[in-house]
Amino acid sequence: AKRLSLHFGRALGAEMSLDELRRDHDAVLLAIGVWEERSLGEAAGVVSGLSFLESAKNDPELRAPERVVVLAGGDSAMDAARVAQERGAEEIFIVFAGPRSTMHWHLPESWFTTPGVSAMMEWQPLGYESGGVRIRHTRLGVESVLRAGLIIEAMALKRADGIDIEGVYAAGAVVNGGASVGQCVADGVAVAEQIHDDLLR
Repeated sequence: AKRLSLHFGRALGAEMSLDELRRDHDAVLLAIGVWEERSLGEAAGVVSGLSFLESAKNDPELRAPERVVVLAGGDSAMDAARVAQERGAEEIFIVFAGPRSTMHWHLPESWFTTPGVSAMMEWQPLGYESGGVRIRHTRLGVESVLRAGLIIEAMALKRADGIDIEGVYAAGAVVNGGASVGQCVADGVAVAEQIHDDLLR
């Protein structure tokens, strides 16, 4: 019996559907990663982390404004901050709603002592106002507007809201929002074991 089929060049939702896959297979595992960054909405001077990095890659002459805010949490935040600094930003504010220990960040701690870099931990971004982002301190409750020439959204990626089709399973970043590679692999192993147990019932 055929145990594994690979279909290249076919997009889920375009050339194939979950209903079709479920009809033709005993179980379907979605390990499709994440597809969209979290956003507070559109506003002038606001770009996604991935868009900023792509623009910088495609345009070697691209210059960052003097004052940049990076709404952090996702994997692109570190790269966006570093590239903004390389492209001329003199003041960079890293805004993150949680403690530093839970933020995805792989530059050395000494980077936060670089002149012009401000680490604003436990500040929750709420939304955009003219030329800035409104933020609230998660413990103190005080609010402020942080103004900048560029705001980079790199807060993390959206995860799936839930998959309720019987026989369809999901693992990895699509459900955990982009955790470490090790966590995604562990999730995949756990789901594979669950599928095995379910099919033997």
